Amino acid sequence: MGFLLVAVFLLLFWPVEWNGKDVARRSASLSNLKQIALGHAQYVADHDGFGPVPDNWMDQLSPYLKQEEKWKFVAPIKGRTEGEYGYAYYRPLGDVKVWAVQNKEEVVLAFESSDLSWNANGGLELLPDPPRWRGSMNNFAYLDGHANGRREPPKFEIVLPE
Repeated sequence: MGFLLVAVFLLLFWPVEWNGKDVARRSASLSNLKQIALGHAQYVADHDGFGPVPDNWMDQLSPYLKQEEKWKFVAPIKGRTEGEYGYAYYRPLGDVKVWAVQNKEEVVLAFESSDLSWNANGGLELLPDPPRWRGSMNNFAYLDGHANGRREPPKFEIVLPE
């Protein structure tokens, strides 16, 4: 009888434990992206409205984050080890005066990337395929400082004043 009770308990709650770990890791990744967005905003304020050079974005934002863990991806990636870098900078922002962007809430700043190198940058073609979270969602940070998870990559254009 005791064995049956333990078996039922495991069947009921085992998936919840794994789901809980996944939710916690996804939340940690969202938090990292939010911190990157806030560090980016501080950098832009200190550099007359311009963001970092895409090829050195992590180097240039590091003083604003102060914790190397914020750059590291929080979940093991298939075939890789936990703690590798897993975020990329949206390269087209490299030549833009960020303060002039009119639709900051729509423009992606950084995102989870299949390129795990330091200073990874490019377009949304670097998104993991399949997406990282349960194969259906990736996380993004935006110019206005918010971060969210999405099933589909955002569609946007950088809108500047005419």
